[in-house]
Amino acid sequence: MLDLMASVFGLKWGELNAYQREKLEDGYDMSMCGTNDNSTDENKLLYGGYDPIIVTITHILKERASIGWTSYSHTGVPVPVFAEGREAWRFAGFYDNTDIAKKLAEAMDLPSLPVNK
Repeated sequence: MLDLMASVFGLKWGELNAYQREKLEDGYDMSMCGTNDNSTDENKLLYGGYDPIIVTITHILKERASIGWTSYSHTGVPVPVFAEGREAWRFAGFYDNTDIAKKLAEAMDLPSLPVNK
């Protein structure tokens, strides 16, 4: 698993802190025990029904990249967007997430991006 983490995800065991190593060991144990179904409340919270080792690796990667997600799932539901300041009127309402970048480009007077067909 350590070789796989290094080659696929760029995570080297020796470069991880003690907390990250502990969480990876916990996730690995949960993934490999063969009896974990993520049905306990703690596991639902920690892993959201996904494979514990993969979720743990993802958490470490997102921390390193300084990004975060608020859930384990994605939806096609438009998201509420609001803004203040110049061009704020463009962002009052619910939009598909792909429209937000287009609206930002318009607000910053950037040229339109080519559409792939």
